[in-house]
Amino acid sequence: MEHVTDQEQENKYLRERMQQLEAELQRVREREERGQVLLQLTSDYAYMYRLLPDDSIRREWTTEAFTTITGFEPEEFDQRGWEYLQHPDDRWMLQPRIEAMRQGQRDTRVWRVLTKSGGVRWLQDTCHAICDDPRGSELRVYGIVRDITERKQAELLRFQMEQRLSVTFESIADAVIIYDHEGRLKQYNNAARELLGFDRCSEYTLLSLEERAQAMHIKNVQGGSLALDQVPLYRILRGETLQGTTAEDVWIMTLADRQLAVSVSGAPIYDAMGDLIGAVLVCRDVTARRTQQWRTTKALETLLSMAEALVHLPLSDARPSHTSRRETAQEILHLTCDLLGCQMASMVDLDPETGLIQPIAGVGLPPELREQFWDIVPTIRLSDYVNAPDLVRLQRGEPVLFNLAQAPSKVAPTFGIEQVLGRRSVYITS
Repeated sequence: MEHVTDQEQENKYLRERMQQLEAELQRVREREERGQVLLQLTSDYAYMYRLLPDDSIRREWTTEAFTTITGFEPEEFDQRGWEYLQHPDDRWMLQPRIEAMRQGQRDTRVWRVLTKSGGVRWLQDTCHAICDDPRGSELRVYGIVRDITERKQAELLRFQMEQRLSVTFESIADAVIIYDHEGRLKQYNNAARELLGFDRCSEYTLLSLEERAQAMHIKNVQGGSLALDQVPLYRILRGETLQGTTAEDVWIMTLADRQLAVSVSGAPIYDAMGDLIGAVLVCRDVTARRTQQWRTTKALETLLSMAEALVHLPLSDARPSHTSRRETAQEILHLTCDLLGCQMASMVDLDPETGLIQPIAGVGLPPELREQFWDIVPTIRLSDYVNAPDLVRLQRGEPVLFNLAQAPSKVAPTFGIEQVLGRRSVYITS
């Protein structure tokens, strides 16, 4: 009788224990179901599988998004083997993951998977293992996966753009230099390195803006020193843009001790909030052009000096002397036209008492107007063409550019200048 009672008590205990275990299992299942719902809301897809003693995988569950991302049903990999989910080039990461799971470590991997349509998706897979096997040989592995394909594509596109920009930046023939908002040198291309000699002084980039300007001995085209607030970079950092007609030519002494004339253009750099964060400067070597301009100016000054001396030569009534003087003057005018690219030029003497013009020579006149030039010019006053302020400038020896359409006298002859030039502007120098 006692034996029966003991058996009943043991059976009752076992039934109660089974009920407790079933209730606990039900709670675990409910937690897993809630976890699946939560994971589905916070990740692209989630999973749980068992890592068996032979390192094979037996899937327990996978959220529906798995099929949306890969195009496969989970059952297809249950049959093929889950190790075939990864891209062939990324399968080497499976063994390090298994080792991390065996050691109880959380593991995050970024790998590619091949979709059913043949495409490639980038996934960020994070998982953690729980051991509920007393022997420790079987693990439950929970994981969440995010589809980061768009991010990876954006990173790849950004990398490609940076590569193209880098190649373009280095291939630009002009010196390109990028500064931060305080004028510190941040980046420059190979042309800047060679033109300005940045590699000659390793400490140059550490100098302040003022010290770097002093090191370059920056001067204007006339050779005068520039104040710091007139240095092109300083102006750009104050918000100015130098381009086209506003680009400035300056003389500098490079770090390689070469004196160069450079045309400087550039613009400030702003962030999305409109705050100035730096500047880009472009320097072009215009030494040859500036040197040629200097030589041209010197040659013109020489020609003008010769012309001035010629004007002051005594003019006799003898034909040979007059002809020789005119021919010499015309030769000077031809040289001037060749030098400056002029189409028409004339040389006249001005009677200081009457203000009348006395012709000395003229070139480029249409044939039908040449005789008129010699006949009519002696009856014209310079004030018929030039207004009073410009006359004062001419008397001071300054060149004057004026428009015939705005001449004080509306009846003063133009000798076909507008037909030859296509406009009515004339350059006069005394």
